[in-house]
Amino acid sequence: SPLLPNQDTTLTLILENKDNTKTADNVIVDLYNAPSFKNSLGGGSCNTVGCLPNECSKNDPCRTVGSHPSILPGEQRQITFKLKSPSESDIAIIKTETSLDYKAEYDFQSALVYTVPVINLDEIIKRQRANEKTTLEFSKSHSSGPLKIDVEMIGAPYILSGQNAVISFKINNIGGGTVKNSKIEGWVTGPNPSAVDKGLVIIFPNEFSVVEKPENFECVANRCYNTRPIDIFKDQTMTSMRFTISPPSLLDVPLKSYTITAFVGYVYEMRDSIKVTVNPFQNV
Repeated sequence: SPLLPNQDTTLTLILENKDNTKTADNVIVDLYNAPSFKNSLGGGSCNTVGCLPNECSKNDPCRTVGSHPSILPGEQRQITFKLKSPSESDIAIIKTETSLDYKAEYDFQSALVYTVPVINLDEIIKRQRANEKTTLEFSKSHSSGPLKIDVEMIGAPYILSGQNAVISFKINNIGGGTVKNSKIEGWVTGPNPSAVDKGLVIIFPNEFSVVEKPENFECVANRCYNTRPIDIFKDQTMTSMRFTISPPSLLDVPLKSYTITAFVGYVYEMRDSIKVTVNPFQNV
């Protein structure tokens, strides 16, 4: 129903972490556009000084370490804003329709586990002589989350023992929001070996060596990470993320499978709005 001028009202939002396993951390809810609305508890215009929610505000996010905890898997959290509608002078005593625009952002991490077979050249020759096709299984496992790391081999559908191979990575946005600022941040001094903050980390098997890497990546041993932001355009990465890798030489076995893992840490943002009508008493 329409609001009267200078009427106290409460905007209530329900945040739900729909993930079954991972916590949404550093959650911030921001009423970033509320024309002529004010904080009913005092403090001025929302668009000038800001109107903060009861929790998960930009001044006090819901996070692991803080006065308000992170949002656990499957948990719902009620977020409220105490507001006062515009005055008659704000709307010139005219029935006014407007929107309250809000957004929620949170830290999240997505992961990929990619199992690739390395085959011995003698095994290839043996199968060819037996008129058998060389069909090998590549296994991909993706974690939950709005970003999905994908990977593919370039060229042959397998890695040949002792010969270089090219592998390409891509990140796709499959969620209903966007990556904050449409960028995956880059590492400055290198990734923490035990965790991912913001950025992409690719971990090749110890038996592999990285021969060539993209110019916006650095590699320390078998661990590679982006040193500059990765742009997201039309819900996918446009930056080339191709790596030339050298697998081990297999001497006495036909093939072996190895696991490549990748992690990406990012800030994800969801936006929405609610329509509001403010109608002076004499117009009701």
